[in-house]
Amino acid sequence: QTLYVPVRPAQLPVTTRMVVDLKGNGGALRVDKELLAASLLDGASVSVGVSQAAAFDVPSLLMTLDRYPYGCAEQTTSRAMPLLYVNEMASGIGMASDPDLHGRVQDAIYKVLSYQASAGSFGLWGPGSGDLWLDAYVTDFLTRAREQKYDVPALAMNQALSNLQNAIGYDQDVQDRGSEIAYALYVLARNKKASVGDLRYYADTQLEAFTSPMAVAQLAASLALYGDTQRSEATFQAALQLAKSTPEYDYYRSDYGSPLRDGAAILALAAESKPVPTIVPALIQLVARERADARWTSTQDESWM
Repeated sequence: QTLYVPVRPAQLPVTTRMVVDLKGNGGALRVDKELLAASLLDGASVSVGVSQAAAFDVPSLLMTLDRYPYGCAEQTTSRAMPLLYVNEMASGIGMASDPDLHGRVQDAIYKVLSYQASAGSFGLWGPGSGDLWLDAYVTDFLTRAREQKYDVPALAMNQALSNLQNAIGYDQDVQDRGSEIAYALYVLARNKKASVGDLRYYADTQLEAFTSPMAVAQLAASLALYGDTQRSEATFQAALQLAKSTPEYDYYRSDYGSPLRDGAAILALAAESKPVPTIVPALIQLVARERADARWTSTQDESWM
């Protein structure tokens, strides 16, 4: 009898990220086999990206998300959300689109829907409930996927939106649940199902009760979706100031967040708002600084960046 035993190095695959500043007017970078001198794997490779801001290395971010080994509802959503816009971005800069991308996103949609309970909520590893932020995050992904003409079953979508409406109908504790409430309101606003009166009430009288910069930005983006540009701009400004004043990492957050994720999310929400808020240049600097200081990143950080 012949037994084939796979043998591999004891070290798991490692990704090393190097940021090099190129000097103007002739700055150069040497890329050769020495970069892989310490690698033991035959399939080791080097990829090079050039951008004005090192934090926004989109190909590297997508590669990292694609290699993430787990597949709960949050991780699946985080991996698939940026893919909704990859081909559109590639077309804008003259690159070829990925013919396999549509199928990968569609598979992610069906996978997260397998985690949906009958009431419309989502569980991390199967049908469940009790995590309103996760419900809003997955429903945000489904909303964006439907906007991009992916197949999102109408019944599942309506149940997900009804779940958000029911949740915020009785949960108004913005002091402790502001992140969840703001995200639910944003997703409902994107689907034209939020109350603009509620949005204005929170922005005018309760804004200081929201402790998450991302949550404040979601209120701002929601107001922009309803055409309230003056309140939206002021609320985006408040989100930026809150992000600057809360730089410490809080390990007890219920919204999977970090200072880097919050900054990246504010930037993403601001960039797609109309008109674009004036804080975008300051946000780019904030995110670049947070990324440079981060020793590691999560799926949330990478997805929103």
